[in-house]
Amino acid sequence: MAILYYMHDIPRYKHIQSKMIFAAHCCANMLQNVSQNRTNKKITSNDFRISIISACLTIYPGKTMYCISQNPYVFFYGHSPFCFLHCVKGVANGKVSFLWRVMLSTQNDLLPTSMKHFGTRTAHGCSIVGYGSNMSPSSIYKDLKISDGETKILVEFGNIYFSETNAFAFTDGTRTENVPPRQAFGFLLMNPKDNGEYAYFNDVIIFTPKLGLF
Repeated sequence: MAILYYMHDIPRYKHIQSKMIFAAHCCANMLQNVSQNRTNKKITSNDFRISIISACLTIYPGKTMYCISQNPYVFFYGHSPFCFLHCVKGVANGKVSFLWRVMLSTQNDLLPTSMKHFGTRTAHGCSIVGYGSNMSPSSIYKDLKISDGETKILVEFGNIYFSETNAFAFTDGTRTENVPPRQAFGFLLMNPKDNGEYAYFNDVIIFTPKLGLF
């Protein structure tokens, strides 16, 4: 059992983590460069949607990120991507304030053209990025470093797997409530933990946006 754990589960866990990090880097890179040949450099909602969709292909190839049918929601892997774009700004005395958050999920989408995102200025249970005003940078995110007056964007990728609800199902009809996360994510012994709101393998990339993007 120990051999299986260290030779299969640990490498698989690190492989999934590396895919999440790579996807976040891809999204950040696209957001930084997608508008550079335009007169108006501001990132649009469509820019954000396409950047997320493209980056998610590294985790969900083809159409596997999209909902196949509804009632229940059927997904090829039994789960779907949930992605965030957070904006924070450094304020006086080394503190930081949360400005806005945009999120996008494919939970209700059969096609990429139907994907909708929405924004919020409140905390979200599926995110590991904190929310608030005049906070220490580490209270927003452990790796955040920011100067007074500086703006930072945090790109967060995460898988959502509803292990305690029958709202989701696999293509063979199996409800996700009957499948442990260990099996859904391809582990033999390891049962990965969520962040409390069915979000797994969240990873965050922080970058300073180019002038005029946001």
